[in-house]
Amino acid sequence: MKKEVLKLRIVADTEEDIFADVLAKPSCNFLKLHHFIIDLFKLDKLEMASFYLSNDEWDKGEEITLFDMNSDEDEFSSMSMETTPIINIYQKTNKILYVHDFLNMNIFYVEILEVNQIELDQSEIELIHHFGNFKPKKVESNDGIDNINLDEINEIFDEYDEDSINGDFDELDEDFY
Repeated sequence: MKKEVLKLRIVADTEEDIFADVLAKPSCNFLKLHHFIIDLFKLDKLEMASFYLSNDEWDKGEEITLFDMNSDEDEFSSMSMETTPIINIYQKTNKILYVHDFLNMNIFYVEILEVNQIELDQSEIELIHHFGNFKPKKVESNDGIDNINLDEINEIFDEYDEDSINGDFDELDEDFY
């Protein structure tokens, strides 16, 4: 029996063409889509990520957080990936930004292309087409540490500190008063 299925296109923000087309059941939530994107594009599972509702210009809108950020005192409620089905967002917009690793800003454009009546196997989300190989952005982790001469640093620490206090408080600088 054919059921309603969302067709999504996920496009990596790179100079090369890298994208994937997937089918997702309407009950599929954003957390499952998040894990699917991580596995498909070989992203670091330990990094934070968020989805953002977007518009035709791909501006960042309302956030769908990785974890539930609501507290009992909040006047408004935010959306979390686990509690938000993809179909609920389709009623607001068909364009969604996915940002993975906020330091390196690996960005993906997710668009809900259409709703089809298709036979889908037991999985809630499945890949139907993939093109290109994605290489996640990474900030250089050593920040120039390779160029540091440890002997020079140790010399600086070993130098006599002229401003050190030797317990002698008789010679205070009157300019500080």
